This record gives sequence, C-alpha cells and structure tokens, in this order.
Amino acid sequence: MAENVVFEDTKAGNKLRRAKIGLLEDRYWRAPLKKCPIELLCVIRKQLLSAVPRLTEKFNPTTPGLRYFGYKVRNKDAAKNDFSKRSYGPDKAYIYIQKKNLRIDLCIDRKFEHELRKADYKVKYSNNFQGRADWLTGWYVPHSTKDIKKVMKWLLMAFNR
Repeated sequence: MAENVVFEDTKAGNKLRRAKIGLLEDRYWRAPLKKCPIELLCVIRKQLLSAVPRLTEKFNPTTPGLRYFGYKVRNKDAAKNDFSKRSYGPDKAYIYIQKKNLRIDLCIDRKFEHELRKADYKVKYSNNFQGRADWLTGWYVPHSTKDIKKVMKWLLMAFNR
C-alpha cells in the first residue's frame, strides 16, 4: 500500500496527519510526545483498532498544550482510492495528551457525565467546538488507570451510536 498518511491544513493553519485507514505510524506522532506518558494511549489505540472496523486516526502535533488524536470511521461505500473528507464519517472521539491525564471528548450525549462521575472519573465540560455540539467533553482519565475495560466501554459507545 502506498503511504498511509494524508496531511491536512486546518483553518488555524495547523498541519494534521491523518491515516487513510487504521492508525498512524509511530514516526508521525512519537517525537512531539517524547516527554509525555503514552502507555495508556498506546493500549487505547490498539484496542480501538481491533474493535472499530474501518477506524482512522488523526494527530495534531502543533499546539503543545493541545496535542490530540482524533478518531472517525471510513465509510463502507467509499471508493477504494478516495481518501477525501467525504469518504469518512463524522469525528467520534478526541484524546488530548496531558502530563497527568488523557482528556477525552466523546460524541455521546452529555447526560452520561453523571455516570462517569459515579465511576470516580473527573468530568469538566469544555466549551470547545465539540462541547458546543453537545458532546461529552472534558473526561479526565489518569495515566495510571488500570481498568482499561471501563475506559474502552465509554470510548466505544461513541462509535456505536
């Protein structure tokens, strides 16, 4: 397969790296995150890949405090060589890499904030683009989290709506 990456320019002038299908190769994201804990992130990425058919990943390395991965699904009926934006569904999840936590925004209803708090997670609404679109935003998952099944349950909920 030819190179599995597409470079996209955002309105703010950032250069995103997006996998045509699957996950980005390490060389596209490891260097900007060399001082960040990434063990939990790596586990999540692998589990998403195995659980979500036609998953695709993007990475924004530009803003140090807002480095994030975004996830969406490639459309079933997309033409074999069409990797334009219209051959993908809407974004489903964003994972922001922070020193102590992963901050996760999910394309699920905000009503689930209460359930996450009951499960002892910190959730602090973010008034960002996703928050204004009524996503659940500002879910903080400590890098020390051991119960990956719970984390994946919530992440996968965004892909199953």
